[in-house]
Amino acid sequence: MKTRYEYNIAGDLTAVIAPDGSRNGTQYDAWGKAICTTQGGLTRSMEYDAAGRVIRLTSETAATPPSVTMYSTG
Repeated sequence: MKTRYEYNIAGDLTAVIAPDGSRNGTQYDAWGKAICTTQGGLTRSMEYDAAGRVIRLTSETAATPPSVTMYSTG
């Protein structure tokens, strides 16, 4: 078995599927910025300001409540 890679129409890597079937992935917004990643049960969601800077990062697993980090941009 081999590791498989999936890409969206813009050429962004959207998924890595390991030989055991486990899947890590990334979702993108219309501007190509990562808005959600999943890896080994951890999900991270990102929000951006108008300048494209991350202003909020939310991390969570099925076993833990969400952890939110806010970033100051000015």
